[in-house]
Amino acid sequence: MKLSEYRKKSNEYTGKASEITRQLSLAGIGIIWLFKNSKQDEPLVDHYLILPLIFLSLALFFDLIQYVLGGQIWIKFFRSEEEKVTDDSDPDIKAPKNKNIPIYIFYYAKIVLMLFSYAFIIGFLVTKL
Repeated sequence: MKLSEYRKKSNEYTGKASEITRQLSLAGIGIIWLFKNSKQDEPLVDHYLILPLIFLSLALFFDLIQYVLGGQIWIKFFRSEEEKVTDDSDPDIKAPKNKNIPIYIFYYAKIVLMLFSYAFIIGFLVTKL
């Protein structure tokens, strides 16, 4: 298999992981919402579910930041390389490996936040059995 094919596979898996993380984060917020308090004198959400709610919100925020940051990094790279091309060719340019580091920080952070959130939610649900 060509090296470019491995890159495509990698993009396929990380893209799918991002999509699933996003869906699970939204589903987690929905689960927390199911257990909201309806009594006027009590907090809207059980105190045990506040932290996972914050984590899930951060996971969704990090998801957005990952894509916005990635877009900005690669637009900037494209523009700087585009200025170096003097003809109408489409040169083969090797990108610096460190360009993706900030993107992957947010990628892994959102997954970890979502997993921690579900650990709390599952713990909460177990206590309700």
